[in-house]
Amino acid sequence: VEKILNQVGVTVLSVSRLPGETNVNVRVKSRNGEYVIRISCRRRELLVSNVFYNTAYSRGIPVPEVVLYDDSCSVIPFEYQVVKFVESESVDKSQVRNAGKALGSTLRKLHSISMHGFGTPIDLERWKHASWLELLSKVYLHSDFMKARTAVYSKKEVAQIEKMTFENGSLEISDPKLIHGDVSINNCLFHQVISGMKLCALIDPGTIISGDPMFD
Repeated sequence: VEKILNQVGVTVLSVSRLPGETNVNVRVKSRNGEYVIRISCRRRELLVSNVFYNTAYSRGIPVPEVVLYDDSCSVIPFEYQVVKFVESESVDKSQVRNAGKALGSTLRKLHSISMHGFGTPIDLERWKHASWLELLSKVYLHSDFMKARTAVYSKKEVAQIEKMTFENGSLEISDPKLIHGDVSINNCLFHQVISGMKLCALIDPGTIISGDPMFD
């Protein structure tokens, strides 16, 4: 942690581990403020959130501010990302509807941001897929549904579903937009205000961050 934060001149006061499904997430307190360090053993996994956060932040969407992203593996043998810590509160059941409205309003702004490719960035200039339908078919072929599809539908029904999706030109889009790719209450940070709930930040985007907003 100290090696990482030395890159931005931050002196560590305390460190605590945060929960995470695939990454090591660490909360750091310092004299300069609080930060979250995310460390990934998967090459370029954090590139996706780096592109998402920087693009959204530049357009005024509430996301954590990226302080540092390094995929060189020169400081530690893994890629890492440092973002400013965002304070939040848990959502009371009585405020779920207001939280949903705040999220919907933010997603509408997010989905107005045009992107230059589909799905997942390979680097800061290139994207993994040539079209939205190509992306959907690739995701589908690697999904858990593929393993259990005939247990849910007949082979005829599966064939109809696939044809209606992957041969349906009306589902294609020419202007991909910024999307979150993994919208859930766990990936939203809120503050309670007089008027209801305020969305402080969208966090932890999925691997697909550019395409059809209906995906979200």
